[in-house]
Amino acid sequence: MRFIIGCDFHPGYQQIAMLDTQTGEVVERSLAHENKEEVRKFYAGLPGPARVGIEASGSSQWFERGYVTYSNAAKEQSIDVRASDLATFGAVSRTVVEQMAMGALEAARTGVKTR
Repeated sequence: MRFIIGCDFHPGYQQIAMLDTQTGEVVERSLAHENKEEVRKFYAGLPGPARVGIEASGSSQWFERGYVTYSNAAKEQSIDVRASDLATFGAVSRTVVEQMAMGALEAARTGVKTR
């Protein structure tokens, strides 16, 4: 991973600190949300994959947790998606997406009856 980016997300802007792991250079900048094209260009202009950490001030009042499960193994391990359904229907099928939603609710211990 060449770039490691820290993003402090605020209502009107995001403060970025980016480390180039090959050169050791650190770049800091502020991106205004009203200038969507500038934000898009910044992220689209990265020359390769990046690891991004986001801190959104005040978001813990309304956002407790989330699940990012790109790989099938992560879907199976983290949110209880059946491997057989991934193989049969695919990761973007209705069957799997429903399992992902139910699995996330159960993993988060929401108390919502899912099955």
